[in-house]
Amino acid sequence: RLFRFEFRRYADLLDLDIPAVAAENPARDSREWPGPLYLVCTNGKRDKCCAKFGLPLYRELAAQAGEAVWQCSHIGGHMYAPTFVSLPEGHCFGHVKPGEGESILNSLLQDELFLSRYRGRACYPKIVQAADYFLRDRQQRSHAKDFHFLGTERAEDRHTVSFRDRRDGREYRIVLHSIPADNETLKSCTPPKSGREMVYRLDTLETE
Repeated sequence: RLFRFEFRRYADLLDLDIPAVAAENPARDSREWPGPLYLVCTNGKRDKCCAKFGLPLYRELAAQAGEAVWQCSHIGGHMYAPTFVSLPEGHCFGHVKPGEGESILNSLLQDELFLSRYRGRACYPKIVQAADYFLRDRQQRSHAKDFHFLGTERAEDRHTVSFRDRRDGREYRIVLHSIPADNETLKSCTPPKSGREMVYRLDTLETE
């Protein structure tokens, strides 16, 4: 859920009563934002690629969703520019190509995820984001609410991530390991910087 507050100064944010916002009460509920918000990173000071590729994506999304689309300064993962996140669920997307924004928004309005650009949920650690993607890709399941995250386990260099299928209650166990990427990738445009990122490889996907 999203809630709207207006401030005259940035300093007024310090007076916001976070526990009161989290508590159930009519005053809080009256501030609830009625729909989703889409945040597009366009911060060229952090990384020029975010401005170069993020601004066209912002304009494309805003042409469809209007004031529900905002520019923001940083959401992480600028090496995947252009990036954006859908709130309140926190679904993240990256390397969005021109013309794909409309399709992604249309999918989200149907509670569906555009898997080829999907980076996982912002509330998940990286390993869980990777497992979420692998599970959806292998099972061809793109509905946003198909799976419930249960937890993670680690044994040496192997990670096991568990999800429950909300349709039939089955539990999926996704086993992954992390290794350096085979090739260098552009990690930043400001300054230009390349390197070998750590990537996750799928070992097994089991169900109970």
